[in-house]
Amino acid sequence: MNPKAPYDGNDFEGARFIWTKDLALDNTVVFRTRIGKPGWTPRWNTRPDLDVKGVAAGASSR
Repeated sequence: MNPKAPYDGNDFEGARFIWTKDLALDNTVVFRTRIGKPGWTPRWNTRPDLDVKGVAAGASSR
């Protein structure tokens, strides 16, 4: 496993790999959810002020 740090400082005695021979299936996200923390508010706004709707459609027609 690379990079070695911080893993090389831990004791993994008794650990085992969880992957099977089917890596495509093992790495597939089957279920994804978001759990909100009550009372949490973001410290910043990541919504852009720029309206980019339709930009991809215009670029693909070129």
